[in-house]
Amino acid sequence: MFKFIVYSILALLVLAAPVEAAKLRGNIIGLSPAISVQASISPYPASLGALGEPEAAPSVSLGFVYLDGQRDPRRRQQDELRQRGQQFHPRLLVVPVDSHVEFPNDDPIYHNVFSYSKTKRFDLGRYGKGQSKSVHFDKTGVIRVFCDVHSDMSATIVVVDSDFISLLDGSGAFELDGVPSGSYELVHWQPTGGERRWRVEVGDATTEIRLER
Repeated sequence: MFKFIVYSILALLVLAAPVEAAKLRGNIIGLSPAISVQASISPYPASLGALGEPEAAPSVSLGFVYLDGQRDPRRRQQDELRQRGQQFHPRLLVVPVDSHVEFPNDDPIYHNVFSYSKTKRFDLGRYGKGQSKSVHFDKTGVIRVFCDVHSDMSATIVVVDSDFISLLDGSGAFELDGVPSGSYELVHWQPTGGERRWRVEVGDATTEIRLER
């Protein structure tokens, strides 16, 4: 009887032990170069001194990868799309479905963030520096974001069914940490190229893969 109890406790401890997390590191080749977007010019000449020099918009990313359907709320963080230097930062934001995104205004001028996208339609109205408004994204899909005051401001929010997300760097490389070993569907999304999917196997340590788009 005593041995049975001991074995039962050991079995429960094994089942309760956390799954060993690994790392998935990869590179996607055959991608088009990142597109640089020119800095915008303010329609408020008197405000240029307060804004400083127009800030160059960050390059449009080569996209991102994620593990489809893999959720882990412990990985969640507060996401935000800032209005700074009369641009949205970042230009591409990827968030898990059911996220709340903040839209803080860092500029000494008013902005009005809105989207008419089918995935999520919203209009935050005009608000000034130091203020922020939030939007709940409860559906997967692509949302194009604009400013009603400045027609040259734009950004893209992509909502995915995953908490394992990694933007690609300028060489097409990515890294996903804390991935339990197993088989997954890896998805690459690019602003100009849509989706591409692969089945990948992740081992107990670092798994390195090379994919062609």
